[in-house]
Amino acid sequence: MTTPKGNSSWLVARDIEYAGGQVENVENTYVDTAWRMSECSSCSHKSVWRNESLVFPQTSPAPVPSEDMPTEVRELYDEASAVAAVSKRAGAAFARATLERLLKLLDPEAPKGSRLDDFIARAIPRVNLATGKLLTLIRHVGNKSLHVEDVPDDAVVLLLSGDDAELLGVIFQTINDVVEELITRPTQAALLYDSVPAGVRAAAEAKAAKTQ
Repeated sequence: MTTPKGNSSWLVARDIEYAGGQVENVENTYVDTAWRMSECSSCSHKSVWRNESLVFPQTSPAPVPSEDMPTEVRELYDEASAVAAVSKRAGAAFARATLERLLKLLDPEAPKGSRLDDFIARAIPRVNLATGKLLTLIRHVGNKSLHVEDVPDDAVVLLLSGDDAELLGVIFQTINDVVEELITRPTQAALLYDSVPAGVRAAAEAKAAKTQ
């Protein structure tokens, strides 16, 4: 193995103590000393570091996906969550893709050729006001994260360049909120509503129809 040139962080393995003992018979073997391992004194779980950056286990700003998130959406969500632990920019781009997959799945009657902004426009009346606003944020920041030559605007700087990783987590939580509002609650409401006596339901529906 060739000695890395111009990198003082590399040392000949035979000259350092490694894994609790002297390394032997490792001629021409080198260890990158930027990598370190630590062990928690409370739980004994191990972590891997490169310089000051935690490499394993990865910590993501994304919350766990909703239990009712469709499988094909969850797969992309999990990928976005993992990527966000390493790169905010990549995480935002994948979150945008996750949102698009979710809204397409929930709106099969959308016109052919609809784009994400079209799906968002159709979804906004079906979600609460705050969620609707954040859908536009996800689309915008996700788009801008792929165009690095553009001058970043306030939203991009706030989510991708700031030090507060929790702000990026809001994007992922919004995707969970869409699942909650368009899948979980309607399913629960239908189940509970069906338990109401048929006569009571009919009377309530007839009265509601008169007010429209």
